Amino acid sequence: MPEVRCGSVNISEGGMALSIFIPLSLGEEVQIQFTLPGCRVQFAAESTICWLKASRFGVRFGSLSREHESELQEWLSRKLEEELPDFVTDKFRKEEVSSTARTGEN
Repeated sequence: MPEVRCGSVNISEGGMALSIFIPLSLGEEVQIQFTLPGCRVQFAAESTICWLKASRFGVRFGSLSREHESELQEWLSRKLEEELPDFVTDKFRKEEVSSTARTGEN
């Protein structure tokens, strides 16, 4: 298949949804290459198309390196924390400090 540019709709640890205007087939194997906003690293993953809907499709990552998996998890965690209200993130920080104090860790 030739290289095709498309836009991402969302991303998770296991895959992503993309917007595209060319016909694809459910179960089709594709190579996905992308960069995350604010990151310089280019990700590449063998993927499988797992759903199709109008001009969107979802892929399940089949192979991300451990390094890329870790970087994606960290990026998703930062994005989630940015979206949470302050009172929620403050609660988690307080629980983390309390847990560290109980175990004697620094």
